[in-house]
Amino acid sequence: MSEKYNGSKNVDISIFLQSLKRQKVSGSTLRGYSTDLRSFIDHLHLKAESLDLSDLRKVQPQDIESYLKSLADKHLKFATIKRNVAVIRRFFSFLVEQEIITDDPAKFLTVRPVANSALTSDQVLSLFGYLIRHQQAGNESDIIRYRRDEVILLLVILYGIRQYQLGSLKLSQLQKNGKDVSLTLKRGFTITLDGIVLQKLRDYLSIRKSNADTIFLEPLRKKPVDHSSMRAILTELSYALRVECSPRTLYDTHLNLQHNPEERQRLIERIASEKFESAYGAVSNA
Repeated sequence: MSEKYNGSKNVDISIFLQSLKRQKVSGSTLRGYSTDLRSFIDHLHLKAESLDLSDLRKVQPQDIESYLKSLADKHLKFATIKRNVAVIRRFFSFLVEQEIITDDPAKFLTVRPVANSALTSDQVLSLFGYLIRHQQAGNESDIIRYRRDEVILLLVILYGIRQYQLGSLKLSQLQKNGKDVSLTLKRGFTITLDGIVLQKLRDYLSIRKSNADTIFLEPLRKKPVDHSSMRAILTELSYALRVECSPRTLYDTHLNLQHNPEERQRLIERIASEKFESAYGAVSNA
């Protein structure tokens, strides 16, 4: 058993590394951990040999996430990022065990690889540009369908709603809490809708000509969208825009945006912009 922290105002990470050595961690893993931990501490602008307790206690989950994002931006292998996660978790767990800190900022830290099939922001914008163009021409049924498809795409990309969930979404699942409107997907799981999604949803509901509780309907049959409906949407987008638009690529795009909240916000702002329709609605994808 390791000795308890001696109560000084500074901590040297060698104490932590020695504890790993006593746990029979291999030499190569120990060297990797040492390099990764020093890199993390350097990212925080601290000194590995003399960590001030007040600085350690100020570390927040977002500080760790910022460091991991910096590694991803360098295109490091996912295995390397996972190793960084492992040592950061063990380090803060050690600090709690030694009663150096009371709250563990890495306790709920998770990391997942961003899939290579995720669409780029420009590709996502081209999808919405295509749908907007088709809302400006065609018969009434087609205009309703493309408005519906625009909302569906927003829900899938921004919130990760799965294909099988779309047909069962109900208007009665929408709830207003102050200025926010949330959608309950299942018991205990609710998402707060962004303003642009609410706007597009209202636009679609205003012209769909149905009082049904089900949100997404087939324009002519008035039945909930199903698997074949979604397949038709994605097939059309794939051929029209020459990109792979599948449930997998859309969900991978969602995961990518979840890992990059700033990019997600930029994407929302561009779609919501008054200039978006003129900038992307008239773009030729031939």
